[in-house]
Amino acid sequence: NVDIFRDARLKIKIVVLVIAVFATPLVLMLYDMVDFRFKIFQEETLWKEIFITGLLEEFIKIFPVLLALLFFRKSFSSPFTLLAASIASSLYFSFEENIIYFKDYYDITIVASRSIYSTTMHIISGAFVVYGIILFRYSKRSVFLIPLFFLFGITIHGLYNYSLISGYNLFTIFLLIAGTFSLSSFINNALNNSGNFDESK
Repeated sequence: NVDIFRDARLKIKIVVLVIAVFATPLVLMLYDMVDFRFKIFQEETLWKEIFITGLLEEFIKIFPVLLALLFFRKSFSSPFTLLAASIASSLYFSFEENIIYFKDYYDITIVASRSIYSTTMHIISGAFVVYGIILFRYSKRSVFLIPLFFLFGITIHGLYNYSLISGYNLFTIFLLIAGTFSLSSFINNALNNSGNFDESK
């Protein structure tokens, strides 16, 4: 048994959300800077979705978590606290992205579908990115797992975007299902390694 509300500190989630409010709009500025320099947004390619869109968006999502970890290190007493912070950041990023889509298309059906599918994928890809940090920080695993899981995160993000754009609906569903199982595994592992976990309950 584990006290989730005690473990995932409310203060940390609030701090992450406040940082995300200011950090998330930076992704648009980064897009403009990259496009101005390299002129690569004219075509939708898998390479672009992984190493531009995926990389920039995952960086923006993990940035509030890293900043909170830097200044409130002692509050991140367990893996679940760090994972919960990542989920909070991903949720806000998806919320802001949905607002942008609504402003561009004025179509509530797009926002409704994105609120389910794209929000889920943002949580999944963000969880992959942070899980490398969790393994390094709490399980004393190799530091090289941090960039490896970051690569996993941006890859699943890019694959999802590209399959959605290209109309590969079955592959999109497969990614969501596989990603959900991975997320469930991450959450279970984080809870099992929580300092508040009691195996006897």
